[in-house]
Amino acid sequence: MIGASRRLLSTTAAMLLVVTLSVAGYLPEAVSVPPVDAPPVDAPPVDAPPVGAPPVDAPPVGAPPVDAPPVGAPPVDAPPVGAPPVDAPPVGAPPVDAPPVGAPPVASADEPIKVEWRLLASLDNRTGKPGEELAALDGKLVKVPGFSVPLEDWASSVTEFLLVPYVGACIHTPPPPPNQLVYVKMKKGKWAFLNGWNPVWVEGVLKIEMTKSVYGHVGFTITGQRVYPYEY
Repeated sequence: MIGASRRLLSTTAAMLLVVTLSVAGYLPEAVSVPPVDAPPVDAPPVDAPPVGAPPVDAPPVGAPPVDAPPVGAPPVDAPPVGAPPVDAPPVGAPPVDAPPVGAPPVASADEPIKVEWRLLASLDNRTGKPGEELAALDGKLVKVPGFSVPLEDWASSVTEFLLVPYVGACIHTPPPPPNQLVYVKMKKGKWAFLNGWNPVWVEGVLKIEMTKSVYGHVGFTITGQRVYPYEY
């Protein structure tokens, strides 16, 4: 019992001595020692990238932008593959150099323009004035199909004759109106060989003018250059 009391007193005395010395400044302050595995002061975090390295999620050097189209792909604003050019005319549109609708046929200087009887019928028999399309053919080289009517009975080689749209006109039937009669006068030195029952093509320069024949008034004159059989 006495020994235990002595030990308690010794311990208490020791503690009082430490406190007294500390207050008096005889004991140094505790030094703060960093842990053994702590990084140096001001060192970057352990998982930080090296200095000057690109961001972790940056694309490789030389790689195209993330939103760039694939290599070889057409431009974003390019038309679909197989699409016609932007300045191409609509599908089914006539050629740019095509003549206006209703215009007379266009032929080269050496090629006659084919003229049908329905167009010749646009001539006004009373006034002698042609329609706009017909008027454009005045003085042009044309070719007209039809049947020949000689101005001399039974003549087969002639220098002038009438051209009519159907067989037998002026012979077995009354003559047609002036806009359905063409007076053909062959060019000097040329002859026409006729067979009134077979159709022919007549090529020559057309003149829209009223003339008179043994069969009545005629609305057109052709200076004939060539007469040849009509082929169906």
